[in-house]
Parts: sequence; C-alpha cells; structure tokens
Amino acid sequence: MFKLFCIASLVPLVVLVGLGSYVLQQDRAVVTEEARQRADEIARDLAERLGREIGRELLIFQIIGTTWAGDRVPLPGRSPVDALVSETYRERLGEWQRRYPELRPQDVFPVGVLLSESGDLHSPKDYPLPPTPAPWLAQLSTEQQLLWLNANQALTGTSDTNAIGSAFQEFLDSDPPSSVRAHAEWMLLSLGLQQQSPSERVSRLIRFASRADADLSEGGLPMPALALARALREAAHLGLSQDLFDAANEYLFTRHPSFLSAQLLTEMERLAESQSSAMQEATKAVRLRWESQERLRALARRIQALLRPTNVVSTNLWFEWSDQHWFAILNPTESHLKTSENGPSGPITNRFTHIRLLPEAVIRRFAQLAVSEAGVKIPPYLGTRLFLEGQEIAGAVTNISANQTVLARSEGQLSQPQVLSIGSSAEGKADSLVEFEPLPSRPRLEIHICLSNPALLYAQARRRTQVFGLLLFAAAAAALLGLAKTFQALIRQQRLNEMKSNFVSSVSHELRAPIASVRLMAEGLESGRVKDDTKRAEYFKFIVQECQRLTSLIENVLDFSRIEQGRKQYDFAPTDIVALVNQTVKVMRTYAEEKQVKLVAGVANFQSSTCGLQLLADARALQQALINLIDNAIKHSPPGSTIGVGLGVIERAEAARRLAASAMHEPRTANHAPRLHLWVEDHGEGIPSHEHERIFERFYRCGSELRRETQGVGIGLSIVKHIIEAHGGRVLVRSAAGEGSRFTIELPLTEECSK
Repeated sequence: MFKLFCIASLVPLVVLVGLGSYVLQQDRAVVTEEARQRADEIARDLAERLGREIGRELLIFQIIGTTWAGDRVPLPGRSPVDALVSETYRERLGEWQRRYPELRPQDVFPVGVLLSESGDLHSPKDYPLPPTPAPWLAQLSTEQQLLWLNANQALTGTSDTNAIGSAFQEFLDSDPPSSVRAHAEWMLLSLGLQQQSPSERVSRLIRFASRADADLSEGGLPMPALALARALREAAHLGLSQDLFDAANEYLFTRHPSFLSAQLLTEMERLAESQSSAMQEATKAVRLRWESQERLRALARRIQALLRPTNVVSTNLWFEWSDQHWFAILNPTESHLKTSENGPSGPITNRFTHIRLLPEAVIRRFAQLAVSEAGVKIPPYLGTRLFLEGQEIAGAVTNISANQTVLARSEGQLSQPQVLSIGSSAEGKADSLVEFEPLPSRPRLEIHICLSNPALLYAQARRRTQVFGLLLFAAAAAALLGLAKTFQALIRQQRLNEMKSNFVSSVSHELRAPIASVRLMAEGLESGRVKDDTKRAEYFKFIVQECQRLTSLIENVLDFSRIEQGRKQYDFAPTDIVALVNQTVKVMRTYAEEKQVKLVAGVANFQSSTCGLQLLADARALQQALINLIDNAIKHSPPGSTIGVGLGVIERAEAARRLAASAMHEPRTANHAPRLHLWVEDHGEGIPSHEHERIFERFYRCGSELRRETQGVGIGLSIVKHIIEAHGGRVLVRSAAGEGSRFTIELPLTEECSK
C-alpha cells in the first residue's frame, strides 16, 4: 500500500519533470538561434562600420605622420611662420599621443613611401650603397683628359698652390662637363681654403654644397657630402651655426642623401653638444627623422624584393620585418577621369605607387578605437575576431581563443571616400565636386562573431530552469510531507551506498596494484625471460611480499565485515606479549626496509612475569592490531626515519590516576588493575589535534582525497579500536602536525600468577 502511495505521489512529478525538460530543451534551442541572428546582425554592422572607421583613422594617421615627417624644431632667428607651423604640429602630435599613448611617433611615422613608374624608390630619396668610380672620366675629350692628368700630377708632384691652381683652372677653361667641373672647382676651393679664416671656410663650403647638387667625385663620393663634412670639421671651434645646420638638414632630407649622411649627422650631434638647448633639440629631431626615413627605405626594399614589379598593381600584403608583422597598402600608378554629377569631368592622375606601411600594433589600435567609437553594442557572451587580408589582428576587438564556436561571419573593406574640387571660379568657388577613393586597393576585412561565454548566454534559461524547479518543489511539497520518513531512509541508504562505493573503490584500488605486479612478475618467470638467478630471487621475494600485503588487506576486510555483522569472535588465552611483538616486528621489518624506514623493537628489558602479571588476549587479533599500527607508521614516515615499538606496565595506583584524568570514554573493564602499554611511535607528518577522534571512524582518512598519496582504505584504525576495546582496553594517540605520532594500546593485566 505504501508503495502504491509513493507511486501515485511521484507519477505527477515525473510527468511534470518530463514535460519541463522538453520545454527547457526547446528554450535552449530558441536562445541559441536568437544568438545566431544577433551575431549575424552585429557582424554585418561591425564589418561596415569598421571598414569606414579604420579607413578614417588611417587617413588621419597619414596626415599626422606627414606633418611629423616635415616638422622642423624652431631655432633662434627663425621666422614667426616657422614657429607657428611647429606649434600647430605640436598640437596635432599631442592629440595623436592622447589617442595612441602606447605608440612612439618615431616608431611609426612617417607611414608611406612612393615608388616611381619604374618601381624605384622616389620618396624618401634612396641612395646607392658604397661608392663606385664616377663615369664622367669617359666623357672627357682627349685634350681634357690630358689637362686632367696634368692637374692631378701637379697636385701630387708639387707644393706650389699657384701651379696647382693654374693647372685646374686650365682644365676648367676647356669647358668640361658639369659633373667634372664640380670636382675641379672642389679642388680649387680646397686650395683656397688654406688662406681664409675658419668662418669664411665654412661659408664657402656651405655655398659649394648648395651648388654641387648630386655631382660625384672621381672616386664616386657625393660632392655635397664632402663639402658639408669639411665644413663640419672646420666648425669644430666655431660650433654648429644656423646656416650650417640648415644646409646639412636640407641635404639629408630634401636633396640627395647618401651613405655618408649618417656620418654627417653624427658630426652634427657632436658639434651641438656645446650649443644651446634649442640647437640640441633640433639635432635630436633631425636624428629621429633620419632614422624614420632609414626605416622606410628598409621597408621599401623589403617590399620591392617581394613584388619585383615592373608595373605595380593594386594589392595589399602582410610581411615580416624586424621581428614584426607589417601591413602594406599599395595604391598603384593610375589615371582616372572623374565626372561630377552636374557634368564636368576632371582627370585624376597618380604617377606614383603610394605604399602605406603600418605595423600590426597600429592596426590593432585602429580597430580598438574604431570599435569604441562605432557604437556597436556587443553582448558580453559574444566575442569578436578581426581579420585583415586573411591575417588575424589578435586582441583588436575582444581577446578570445581560436577554438570557440563561430556564430556568424561578415566581410567588409577599408574605404574612406573623399570629395575633390575641380576647377574654380573667380570668386574662389569650385566649379564641381567629384568623389574619389584614396584607398583604391580596398583592404578586405573579415569579422567572426564567436560564442565566447556560453554560461552567460544561457543564464536566463538557467534562471527559468530554477524557477521551474521551485514550482516543482512547491508541487511536490505535499507528497514529500507524507514521505518524510521514507526520504530519511533513502538518505541513510544513500549514505550507506556512498560509503560502500568508496569502500569498494578503495579496496579495488588497493588490490589492483599488487595483483598486477604479481601477475607481471609471474608471467615473466613463466615465460623464461628472467634468466638471472639473482633477479628471479628478487621476483620471488617481491611476489611473497605482495601476497603478504594482499593477505593483510583481505584479513582486515574480512574482520571488518565480521565486526559490522556482529560475528567477530575472540579466543582469549595467556599470551607472551614479548614474543608476539618480536614476531610482528620481524614480519614488518622487510616492508619497512623496502620503504627505507628503520623498525626498532624496544622490548628486550620487558619481563611481565617478574611482577606476577599476565595478559589474556586473542594473540592473532592483537597481532593484527599491532600490524595495522606499524603499517600506518611506515606509510607516513619519511625515508631514513626510525619507527619504535615498545612495551611497558603501569602499576595499579598510576593506572587509577591516569584513568581518572582521562577525558576519553571509560572502557568496559572499569577496575584499576595494572595495565599494559604497547606503543608504536613514528616521526612522520603527524596528525592535527582536531582529527584525533575522527581517525578511528570507519573509512575516514586525513587530508584531501585529491592530495593523498598514501595507500589504504580507511578501516585499519577502526579495526584496531574494536579489537582493543573487545579486550577491555583502549587506544590513545599523541600527535601534532609536523611532530610525528605515538599510538598506545592500553590493555588490562591479570594477577592470577602473582603471590
């Protein structure tokens, strides 16, 4: 009847749970589909906005970079216009640094290079590596070659400056080519410098450098660089003047830089050390600009090596340089005819291939700013991955792993349409406006929307599940009130099942290892693979040890079963405790030596017969209790330590005092007869005081199950306690964490043989 009542009470609950589970599954599917639709909308919107916003950031970045590349630090004597330009630049640079605090201008500016129609580097100006002899000697006529030879012989064969000057002047009168003329004029200038003051020398050298343009010396050295180098040496005692600084700065960046430019810059810095702070800052600015242009030249050479173009086409590419990923946006040589809406047309011609060069860190920052300013709201359970031309920009939007579920994908393009005015009227107004695309290569974006936090997505579904569970609980409350006793019985049964499961698992684990070891060694002996007699003896010894270990474990399990069922019986008889202890220590010594622990029995001076006392005990059960204590001590003792086993007798008066002072439960024999103390002491990790009582509970083991390394099933001490209490004694423990443990078996003695 009770079963029918339980079934009748539970059937509605089962039906309700089944229907609720189905509804909740459908609810989860609906939530997933809604997330996919939302992800698809976000992906399309984000791809469109990021393409536009990153394109805008790119153009602003290029403008700031161009300003940085052309900036000159104002020096004393500069015009107010120069100072105004510099102040405007500083405002722009300050705004840029606020937007990009983690980037240094000298690491990313300037951002672009120009290649000519032939594929050569046009801007910044490139220069050849170490010089080659100038080709202009072959351009001289026979007469000019003789005159040139005479002039060089005069230079090396005489110290008469007038004769040398006359020889070079005669060569100049022969109207040689301009490149050769510059070299001859340089020789005359060098001769004339000896009679002039240092300031006049510097001035003449600056004027010569400004006229020499790109002419080369006979050895292939650039003439302006030679003149400026000489001027910097002549200015060693004069300092770096404004004119000399301007001439060197113009040569480095505006005219024709060369492989000597770095040496000129080093000499400028050396001279500026003794100058004003403004001149030192200006020289530092020149150094930064030069290093940035050197970086651009190296990047351009890398791209030229990758493309090898004859006519560069519109493309974008990623490449490695200086342990970084760089992105190149190429706008090729092209000519377009643009037509405005009201009819007029205008040509837009690009004679150069414009290449924008951006490190991955800059593009990542572009995307981060674009997302923050685009206003696209991304739910916290979604993550976004950004790809530019197939290369993922890690951490650009959200930092997620690559193995997360992709809900939606969308593509976009970097684009920033601009408006160009064509023609102008007398009033200064444009005749027409046409649109053009400054990014004709349109770098391709790809957005992946991923499910980064499923738990957060299904949080509402979980809440609905919880609410439904509460409803189920309310519906079941009436039935559960009538089944309270049954519920308690089920809980007790569940606990017993858990204890049984833990016990079976522990015993299975303890049995598996020795059985597997014995089997492997027995198979090795059977197959004849073990040829060495010593090795076979070791195998036999190990098999015996493992069998003894199995026997001990099985005996413990059987005794525990008998104790649980109340069938455990003891055979009390006079027992030679000294012989029992010695025999037990001998049995356990082999196991102790295997664990590198020394087992010592301190019973040599113990003689119970001298005091007329004897022990009535079940020798087999008492030995089992002692083996369990020694086994525990060995398991918990570090290698190299010592375990002591000892015996002692407490007389009647002392036994009465100790029993009166003890806080433990009084054993079944409450008389104050002399008592035997049998103790096992180790130097292991010890037992915390708050666990002294629980260690005698069945299946209880100290510490976390995940961190425990010692073997056992948790019944050894409970068996010890049952055996000793069955003998009318008790088990005492003295231990503390880190101080070792001492377990004492206290048993009553009889006086049957005393007088």
